[in-house]
Amino acid sequence: MLPNSMKGFTLWWSKSAESCALKTKTSDWVEGIDLRGIILVQPFFMGNEPLGNERTDQATRSLLVGLWHLACPSATDGCDDPQINPEKDPRLSSMGCARVLIFVAERDVQREREWLYRDLLVKSGWEGTVEVMEAKGEGHQFHLFHPTSDDAVNLMRRFVSFLNENEISHR
Repeated sequence: MLPNSMKGFTLWWSKSAESCALKTKTSDWVEGIDLRGIILVQPFFMGNEPLGNERTDQATRSLLVGLWHLACPSATDGCDDPQINPEKDPRLSSMGCARVLIFVAERDVQREREWLYRDLLVKSGWEGTVEVMEAKGEGHQFHLFHPTSDDAVNLMRRFVSFLNENEISHR
């Protein structure tokens, strides 16, 4: 199980969790690994064209674009690089796990990209199941800033349940 969290860490980890899952079907280096699912907690994806809240929150979008250029200065297509824009990744249908769980926060500037990722997986021909759990009225990382809130507790319960479902199904 490969989870991710936190925007700074997510910059690397959301794409790393997804990349690892994609490589399980396409690389010898992961031979013998039984990757059953990935969990993406408010993941970081980008694109050159702003979506949804990115259009109105230019300050946050500029910060995110800057973070991406700092993390990957060699990205020749900017934010349309397949490493950060799953819409441009031709390997998406080769996800090497059976399940994906995506946590979305309604007021997160990346909300539309997170839902787009779900839609892309479904349309790609990938044979797994994808689930999205959206916290209404919450912003990015709400579960870290308010860990005892109802939404944070619900997020953690679903997170743990997802992990346990994988354990039970493979015993």
